[in-house]
Amino acid sequence: MPASTVIRPSGSADWPTSGTQAVVSLSPQPADRPIDFDSAITDTVTALVEDLRRLVEARTAGTTEVNSVVLYVEDPDLHDQEAQAILEALFEAARGIAGSLTLELASTGLRINVVRSRDSADAAATLQFLAAADAAFVAGATLDLRQEMTA
Repeated sequence: MPASTVIRPSGSADWPTSGTQAVVSLSPQPADRPIDFDSAITDTVTALVEDLRRLVEARTAGTTEVNSVVLYVEDPDLHDQEAQAILEALFEAARGIAGSLTLELASTGLRINVVRSRDSADAAATLQFLAAADAAFVAGATLDLRQEMTA
């Protein structure tokens, strides 16, 4: 991970005041009780939108340097169909949010991307790239690293 990257779970109270990239984890947590599908999606998406609203306010107020947000969806090997359905819904919601906010906030310079991966090494390399100045043109993208590329 680049030194400028801060990882925070969705729903954290504040955005970092330093660092240029924030990674928001949207991966479902193991539950010790049955999961209500609708509540899991609604609560997570609502928290994410509130997180991003606070980030825009912090950038406007000049209290954060974050200019890149990665919505990171870790894709563990889930054997529970309901948990897999929640993961798929969160991924699609993240894609929609990133695309919409990229269009709405284009003039602010804030870049929001989605990364989905099963391999933490692939995710780390992708996050490092997205934090670099060379990735300034990447905004609103979905980088799905779950499948191997072949030549």
